[in-house]
Amino acid sequence: MLYIESPIGVGFSYSNTTENYIEWNDTKTARENLRFIVDWLEFPQYKDSDLYLTGESYAGHYIPQLAARTLEYNKMPNIKPINLKAIALGNPLLDLDISVIAGDYLWSHGAISDETLRLEKTVCNDSRRLREYYHDQWSKECNDVFNRVSEEIGPDVDPSDLLLPVCLSSTTAQQPISKGIQAKIHAKVSMF
Repeated sequence: MLYIESPIGVGFSYSNTTENYIEWNDTKTARENLRFIVDWLEFPQYKDSDLYLTGESYAGHYIPQLAARTLEYNKMPNIKPINLKAIALGNPLLDLDISVIAGDYLWSHGAISDETLRLEKTVCNDSRRLREYYHDQWSKECNDVFNRVSEEIGPDVDPSDLLLPVCLSSTTAQQPISKGIQAKIHAKVSMF
């Protein structure tokens, strides 16, 4: 098994050359990864190996593009074809509109209120928020909705993994105070 972290800056990969981080894209990533695989398969002990490409998250873009380049490479004359057997994607980011919208998930786990879910569905959802973020065009509507989401979730919960245990400082851990939407529910229940 061989792990490749790419492009430069992902995981433990890095470069001391600033230019390597500029104008990098999926096409260049696929090209460089194919070059690496071709060179790797020059080692005699690996030259006849089967190749299975796997990845997670944004590799939902990288792996299919690398597979397509590999198939194109295999059509070239006078080369030893790469024995690509399969690809596998775990939790792939395929499309912002279907891969990152988390309102229903947060709501179904009691992290946000019905009203906040409605705002995420009608005013600003996660994909719009990401698009605005990447284009540095924050709107007041999105800020208002996601400030509300953040307030309801509370500061001690990772919104990308609600079930992940969060380490609290000793001061915070000693405070038996509910946060976010759970605090509001607790306050309402305590009133009766």
